[in-house]
Amino acid sequence: MSYRPSQHDPPQITAEFCLLGQVDFDVCHRLQRRLMYEASGTNDRQISILFCEHQNLITVGKAGSRAHIRWYGEDLERRQLAIRWVTRSGGCVFHTPGQLAVYVVAPLSRLGWSFAEYRQRLYQGVHTALTAMNVNADSRPDALGIVGRTGVLATEGVYAKDGITRGGFFVNVCPDMQVPRRIDTAPTEAGLPKRTMSCLLAERGRSVTMSKVRSNLIDQLVTAMDATRHHLYSGHPLLQSVLPQSRETARAS
Repeated sequence: MSYRPSQHDPPQITAEFCLLGQVDFDVCHRLQRRLMYEASGTNDRQISILFCEHQNLITVGKAGSRAHIRWYGEDLERRQLAIRWVTRSGGCVFHTPGQLAVYVVAPLSRLGWSFAEYRQRLYQGVHTALTAMNVNADSRPDALGIVGRTGVLATEGVYAKDGITRGGFFVNVCPDMQVPRRIDTAPTEAGLPKRTMSCLLAERGRSVTMSKVRSNLIDQLVTAMDATRHHLYSGHPLLQSVLPQSRETARAS
């Protein structure tokens, strides 16, 4: 006998994946805030997941400090590297092309999840996606990321406000590793032999495409989030509205 949902069953979970390409860090965070605002005004069980890459920038989360960055004034200036202190979890992260940022906006109360359960589901999705690419890595919430033999492959950066999540994971696929190897991204108490970021290219010993990583993450996050439906989009209709006025003007000219 087939199962038929009753009127007492909760609505199904829908996951919307948006491929944004390369997006300015601040613009992407404005988009997340807008999505959080939109989510707060609805009653659906929709999860929005953004995939993008950022230009070079170092961010420092709640578990990080300036002492974890072994680049100094002249080095940072020569490489045009800015440091930004942010309110997410995790330590220091170097954002750069070749790193896949995965941002998740999820209404926890409507999904019936605690923040701890959401975090567990997110770890499960990212870890399983990497395992599917023959990466032998450990899911290490104590180290705030996914850890392989060569270092931290994916770094956590999650937080929630008013029951709606923001941030997510930063997965190093194939970036230039010169700068990340001078940054400690895992907290000292994690006890890792290598607390710096590595990448899937170094871990696997052979290349992997960004599209393949995205595809695996989509499949595994759909499962981890119990989504019964999912949609894939190129870009996001709200992205243009959160761009700075000067940038909108420049694009129009």
